[in-house]
Amino acid sequence: MTSNNWLHHSAVSFPDGVFLETSDDSWTFADMDTLAAQQAAALARSGVGPGQVVGLWADNSCDTVISMFAIPRAGAVIQLLNTRSSLVDLHSQLAEAGAVGVMGTQEDLGVPVIVPEPTKHEQRDVGDPNQIAVIAYTSGTSGHPKGVMLTNGNLHAAVEASSQHLRHQRSDSWLLVLPLFHVGGASILWRSAAAGSKVVLHECFDATAMARDLHHVTLTSLVGTMLTPILETDAGPYVGLRAVLVGGEATPLEQMEAAYQAGIPVLATYGMTETASQVATAPLGSRPRRKAQALPGVEMKIEGGELFVKGSMVARQYVGVNELGSEWLASGDIGEIDEDGMLTVSGRIRDIIISGGENISPRNVEEAILRLEGVEDAAAVGVTDAQWGEAVAAAVVSGRDAEELISAAREIMAGFQVPKRWLCVDEIPRNQMGKIDRSAVRALFGGSRG
Repeated sequence: MTSNNWLHHSAVSFPDGVFLETSDDSWTFADMDTLAAQQAAALARSGVGPGQVVGLWADNSCDTVISMFAIPRAGAVIQLLNTRSSLVDLHSQLAEAGAVGVMGTQEDLGVPVIVPEPTKHEQRDVGDPNQIAVIAYTSGTSGHPKGVMLTNGNLHAAVEASSQHLRHQRSDSWLLVLPLFHVGGASILWRSAAAGSKVVLHECFDATAMARDLHHVTLTSLVGTMLTPILETDAGPYVGLRAVLVGGEATPLEQMEAAYQAGIPVLATYGMTETASQVATAPLGSRPRRKAQALPGVEMKIEGGELFVKGSMVARQYVGVNELGSEWLASGDIGEIDEDGMLTVSGRIRDIIISGGENISPRNVEEAILRLEGVEDAAAVGVTDAQWGEAVAAAVVSGRDAEELISAAREIMAGFQVPKRWLCVDEIPRNQMGKIDRSAVRALFGGSRG
């Protein structure tokens, strides 16, 4: 079944059920199914056809949601465009994918702007499972974002796996604050359309609005950096939440425990753009921990310390690369799988700092620094050093000076782990998914990798 089938099936089964709700309005499944079918017919009349790529300016709006279901019904491929990317990068991505046009923006991106003429005609084509449905981009925190080509089959497998693990049902409501241009946000629409459940859409993250709506939903997905602002706004207790998926960078256990005590049932989750979002998530009802369980249909293994993933949700193509090779996807992440099959991810392989012959995990350094009194946030990177090859450098958000931090760090960290360079900053550079932008952090030190 494809996203087209999910929405239409729910529209037939529960036509008056609310599918999408914003601060201003709401749309039933029947409303959304009709709007998407009419836009699909209009796209077809404008010349958009099977297999063509259409760029979509994917802000968190009702218009974006309509187009995400309409473009596939015209037989075309959705290319999700990051609204926070530079116009130069978007121009390049559209050209590389061979997009025939772009929707949702009037910006000059080197391709025609498509504005479908309103029509009462409707089109609901059903895509082939092997057909490319969506091009979604990796975060690019450790390199150039790659365009992942996800098929209808990939999306179907991902939705089924998530729904089974979370026991997603029609009575649920999912608070969506993650960006729709990221697969983590887009997947919430697909899961909810399949389950026949409601999506409460926020335009962007606002701690006050999110704290308010967390009292009225059962599910949400967020990044760890959102937890503290939410609890500072409303300490709870929150009642009725079944699962809160926490992805992005690893969240300190102290933060997860504080959220849990406030009635926010945080579940560590792991996924990639290449797998159409989550592939491992902590069990429902479990206490906060970093370990995650493989979703149904997902296989995981560790080779040379690296996590490999296999399953029907794993994409086989990037834009410009026809075949990824082995069925096993190399994640680029350092992982461990315990005797119970539970996964712990400790960071990116390419982020490991090699200083004086020691392999140092920046995440371990960050967690230690975050335990220091007066530290609000931290990021560790490796920078070129004549003596050590690479030196650990730490950017911190703190009111304490560097000498105080160095002294305190030496009491809880191995000598080789203690950063040799410190910089106090107002904010740690992060991307839209809460992941530390290590290239930007390294630039703060005017350094490069060794």
